[in-house]
Amino acid sequence: MTLGGDDHAGERSKGAGSLRPGLIWDFPLRAFHVCLLIATSAAFVTQWLGEDWFAWHRIAGYTVWVLILFRFFWGWVGPRYARFASFVHSPTQAWVALTRLSKRRHQTSLGHNPLGGWMIVVMLVMLGLQALLGLFSQDEISEVGPLVGYVSTHLSHLLSHYHRLLSNVILAAIGLHLAAVVYYQWVLKDDLIRPMLTGLKAQVPPGEAIPSQRLWWALATLGIVAGAVGLILTALPG
Repeated sequence: MTLGGDDHAGERSKGAGSLRPGLIWDFPLRAFHVCLLIATSAAFVTQWLGEDWFAWHRIAGYTVWVLILFRFFWGWVGPRYARFASFVHSPTQAWVALTRLSKRRHQTSLGHNPLGGWMIVVMLVMLGLQALLGLFSQDEISEVGPLVGYVSTHLSHLLSHYHRLLSNVILAAIGLHLAAVVYYQWVLKDDLIRPMLTGLKAQVPPGEAIPSQRLWWALATLGIVAGAVGLILTALPG
């Protein structure tokens, strides 16, 4: 999820004659985006459908948790452009990126810029927090999260309230993200969609493409995270 490129802005203008298609987004990262979209959508839809779909709502929430934890670790062990170090910068740098959103000042780039980086961090935090709140939430009738029994009734009702409130904030953030993608795609003429689907950018300077997608690292990371979450859930009562 992104609002733009990364701090390599302007590199495409250097050595233009040697630019060629290159791999920027690894397959595990691209698969994460698709799976998170599906799981988040499923969580919202099953919530809207009512209590008959609560079991599926739980599954969607657990899936979001696994994906968020995977992305956290992938931000440390994944390829170059998946790492937090490549796109999490100071608020000042994010502000500078914001001032470059006009067509005249825009510069295409390889990964996420500081503005997009902060959008990613905010979305990951909100989705992770939403999944966490769901563990303590209840509908005051029959459906309860697996950790409701560990907090007081008052606190559970309070967390349930924030769970519902945060869902609206997340919807607004998703809308902002989609609007940003549309703006980049059709106003700034900066294609963000195709590279996120294929992993390839059309013009990459020599040595800037990632040499490996680290697929085995991704499978190991996902297996460890999913196994840990599964063990915790099976140990919980009810």
